[in-house]
Amino acid sequence: MKKSLNIVAVAAASCLLWACGTDYVYFKNYEFEDRTWEAADVKQFNFEVEDTVSRNDFYIHLRNDGSYPYRNLFLFVELQFPNGKKAIDTLECPLAAPSGEWYGKGLGDLVDHKIAYKQDVMFPLTGAYLLNVRQAMREDTLNGIYNIGFSIE
Repeated sequence: MKKSLNIVAVAAASCLLWACGTDYVYFKNYEFEDRTWEAADVKQFNFEVEDTVSRNDFYIHLRNDGSYPYRNLFLFVELQFPNGKKAIDTLECPLAAPSGEWYGKGLGDLVDHKIAYKQDVMFPLTGAYLLNVRQAMREDTLNGIYNIGFSIE
């Protein structure tokens, strides 16, 4: 009887942990092989939308190491709608406190940031969307950048 209760408890705990996972509508991540991001390197995220009723949150995912020399990162983000219209934003991504302590979570020298881009968004149209992201810093080459990603949750 005691063994059966333990099995049920483990199964219940597993179900609870699984239920707490992130519910991605879309997720894509790019890796920078040489750990640098050139200003001309535009990352494209293509996704299809069928649901125009649900509300969604957009996030930018960034991984950097301690060699990244700045406390923030500026991005140009362009969203192209299925009808061809575009919305362009300049997004400031705060990465570290004035003391130099990284805001993200990390292990060792790597830091993962999940940066809110848009919250509580309803898509106006069904169809194919395109999100272009490029770095907008004053340097052509940013060192210490491992990954850039985009998710819809």
